Amino acid sequence: MEHAAKKTICAIAALLPMALTAGGIYKCVGPDGQTVFSQTRCSANATLQSTDRISQPRTETRSPIEQLEAMRAIRGQSRKPSASTPQSAEDDGCPHIGAITRRNKIVGREVFLCMTRDELRRVIGRGPDNSSIESDGDTWWHWHSASGNSFHARFDAQDRLRYWKGYW
Repeated sequence: MEHAAKKTICAIAALLPMALTAGGIYKCVGPDGQTVFSQTRCSANATLQSTDRISQPRTETRSPIEQLEAMRAIRGQSRKPSASTPQSAEDDGCPHIGAITRRNKIVGREVFLCMTRDELRRVIGRGPDNSSIESDGDTWWHWHSASGNSFHARFDAQDRLRYWKGYW
């Protein structure tokens, strides 16, 4: 067992320097005139396009503090919301529910906030018995079953379920 581990370590140690020094991407022109990129030199006239980070020379020297401040500045910029940033799910009161979770809830006949009218129709199995529209654009749907149960749902103007009450 120890002998196999030593062989593995020796093989990795032998291959590691080759992996670290091989770093270029070559641009070649194939026989049909098509441009081909390769990690190995394809012909004598191949041109080196880029090298990996290990073999690139450093163009500037910064102190660790300057590097850290630059990283923080970049991170801070990516987190700041802009005017074009869409409203997040937390802002509009709708929890983020992935497509698979959403489907599983519908198949399991579970009602959840922010589901659409079509999704609620699939959960209940039919459309409402009657509906009414409020002045603020919200819509109420009502169902009544033969057993006397009733179910009421309120949708906002963006077609998202905001409130429900009852049993179906």
